[in-house]
Amino acid sequence: MTEHDDIDYIYGELAFGDYFADEWLVTQILFDLSKTYEDLYIHLSDNEGEFLLIEGAQYLPYWLESENAGNRDWINHGRILIIPEEYYRDRSLKLAEALTFLHRAVYKCLKVEELDNAVINKVKQFPKVALEGQISLEITVPRKIAGVLMRNRVLNQAVLLFGKEINNEKVSPKFDDMVDLKIQTTALAYLFVDYYLKSQN
Repeated sequence: MTEHDDIDYIYGELAFGDYFADEWLVTQILFDLSKTYEDLYIHLSDNEGEFLLIEGAQYLPYWLESENAGNRDWINHGRILIIPEEYYRDRSLKLAEALTFLHRAVYKCLKVEELDNAVINKVKQFPKVALEGQISLEITVPRKIAGVLMRNRVLNQAVLLFGKEINNEKVSPKFDDMVDLKIQTTALAYLFVDYYLKSQN
């Protein structure tokens, strides 16, 4: 939780790697959450920029481009609001500027029905699509580190790589106390690891 000019907001980051379904799964969750609180405004972006606007790029106003789109699109009550062109049209907005506008003049925001429909049709696919991309595997790791790995899902790919090498007897670690460990990872991560191990032969 942080604050700007008496406006409280929550900031978070998600490391989703190459599995973009996780990004849209979070979007779907936040989209539904926005319907619960009418005064809740949510902004999402990734390393490519305003991905909600990218999803419905063909429906955007003529003036809205990547150079001035930053922090302009906000989810509110299951719809996407766009901060209008007269508010610093020549550049993207700073977060503080966007929050100030939403606080003082949200009624001026644009609503593009076609953009809403494009994004809603995308998020409707979740969580089903994200769950279909998950696989469960059983690997072997030293007991001493099993607990740490179970608590830290960020290490899934590392666990997968380590465990598969042990199971394939490609390494001979000097651990006496080995245990079977079930992990959940994405099919994409599994294929990457499988490709890596084969390339080492």
